[in-house]
Amino acid sequence: MGKSHLKIYTILMISNVCSIAIGQIFVKFQDTCACEQLLYEEECKADRICNYSNDKCQTIQCNLLPAKDCGYNDNCALVNNTCVDFKSCASHNATTEDACESLNHNCYFDDDQNTCEEPQIFNMGTCSEDLFSICLVANEGLCFRKNGVCQEMKVCEDVIPMSLQCIAAFPACEKGNDKCVSHFQCSQSEWLDCRIAKENINGDRYKLCMRGPNGCVNFDPNQQTKESCWKNSTAFYHWDGQGCSRCSWASIMKSVLFVAFLILSI
Repeated sequence: MGKSHLKIYTILMISNVCSIAIGQIFVKFQDTCACEQLLYEEECKADRICNYSNDKCQTIQCNLLPAKDCGYNDNCALVNNTCVDFKSCASHNATTEDACESLNHNCYFDDDQNTCEEPQIFNMGTCSEDLFSICLVANEGLCFRKNGVCQEMKVCEDVIPMSLQCIAAFPACEKGNDKCVSHFQCSQSEWLDCRIAKENINGDRYKLCMRGPNGCVNFDPNQQTKESCWKNSTAFYHWDGQGCSRCSWASIMKSVLFVAFLILSI
């Protein structure tokens, strides 16, 4: 295969991968719409941390957010029941574990020093290494023991419903009456009101779902209206004036075009 044919083939392959990704619609929680991306008053007012004024949607400043809504903005922290701009775990004088946790930034409280510290990154080894001999969590995520061997947990049914793994794997797993039940497909997301299904037990990607005529199905932005787009997409899409558009799509396309440019420049 010549270089020109290889380039064409590779770009077509990337295009195909993108179309598959669009069809399945995988999202991460950090990909939800920012206030400034919302064009319509109804969408803007439905978000707790947004304010609509002068025909624009803007993020409410931390010091203007009520305490109950502070945790919805990743740039804010709750200090003495007041919402403020988050600086760092150590800079808000949190001298108790409760105060440290209230900052809502995965801060770590050091009991010996009575100080609130930045999140700790521990090397827990792999599941198969079983460093702490409890076979619960490792670098991959949740683990379980089977036939005496600690391994990565990939199917909810491998553990009992009352196990810590089954509970910790929410929403990929549900504690059933006699077994731990997997929820990896939208058709299995009825218990979550047909909103999301987690792709895998370990990982941070989710599938967007919606209610269809015969149960839960994959989310389809082409079936949404101006009124339903933001709400039915769980805030990952917004109405752009012509259709239901993914808020993070620009960054996705930028990455794809960058890869395509590198291939063409070879």
